[in-house]
Amino acid sequence: MRAFVMVEPRARGARLIERAEPAIGPDHVLIRIEAAGICGTDLKVLEWAPNIAVRAGSRLPLTMGHEGAGVIHAVGSAVQGLAPGDRVAPVSIHYCRQCRFCREGRSSICDNRPTLGIERDGVFAEYLAVPADRVSRVGQDVSLEAAALLDPIAVALQAFERVSVGADDVVAIVGAGTIGLILALVARVYAPKRLLLFGLQVDRDRLRLANALGVEAVEAQDPAVARRVVDSVTHGYGADVVFEAGGHPVAVQTAINLGRKGATVGLVGLAFGPTEIFTSQLVWAEKTLVAIRGFNQSCWDRALAYIGEGSLDLTPLVTHRLPLAEAERGFDLLERREALKVILRP
Repeated sequence: MRAFVMVEPRARGARLIERAEPAIGPDHVLIRIEAAGICGTDLKVLEWAPNIAVRAGSRLPLTMGHEGAGVIHAVGSAVQGLAPGDRVAPVSIHYCRQCRFCREGRSSICDNRPTLGIERDGVFAEYLAVPADRVSRVGQDVSLEAAALLDPIAVALQAFERVSVGADDVVAIVGAGTIGLILALVARVYAPKRLLLFGLQVDRDRLRLANALGVEAVEAQDPAVARRVVDSVTHGYGADVVFEAGGHPVAVQTAINLGRKGATVGLVGLAFGPTEIFTSQLVWAEKTLVAIRGFNQSCWDRALAYIGEGSLDLTPLVTHRLPLAEAERGFDLLERREALKVILRP
């Protein structure tokens, strides 16, 4: 089978190669992948970021990708409830289900959570073998492309599980990348009083798309512009809830500044370097920082329910659909910010 595989432990050490079709054990299923999304984490794998090298370095060659959906091709002898032809999405994170955090319902910080495309072979391939209890059936009325985007929906739902949003809240999102846009679309499920998405000049096309999708999106190259906009809708108090979705140190500081006294600031973006925070800003205003990592299994299940009922659909964010053979081009488009969401078709 064809697969886009990290073969060398270095930046851009991946290429399209032929690999043997994975064998399945008695409790596994073999999925024919029909749609796979490229996300920011995949870019970090391709760049061989230091934290990725630690997690994946001993597992090369490694098939990349963790967002996908497809059709079951074969099932193991002990598998019940699933059959060839079933439409499914593999859960990207395989929680241990045994550690303290899994038992407490906080599987996002599981002590042993191998992830497809990092610690285990992923979805950028024609076939994927996974345990049968790590897949979710997808309804006939849901496109496999939509199902391939369950992962980022679950991440956004995790943010709103960790940070409560009410009908009287003004919510601000800093960062108009893919995660920022997804947070904005998911936020509408919670119907806040006002929702504002802030981006930079380079995000202009993304902000236009957000506006077209019904999100109030504002270009704010200068953080002071964002603060003025928030002040104008909150009588100078600041936002009740702020999500930081970029990971850049300036974005983190901006998110803190946009919050009112007593605000909650959710950190969703991943920073790969130090960020300076003046803790006195938090102390004097009693602001709360909440870290958000991945998603709990419950958020995945809710994401599946939302796409099944049609209340959440991220496919309008898909700007490019490419064959697996053009995976490298898909990464290039994302790095040059010429694409928002790329779907590969193995």
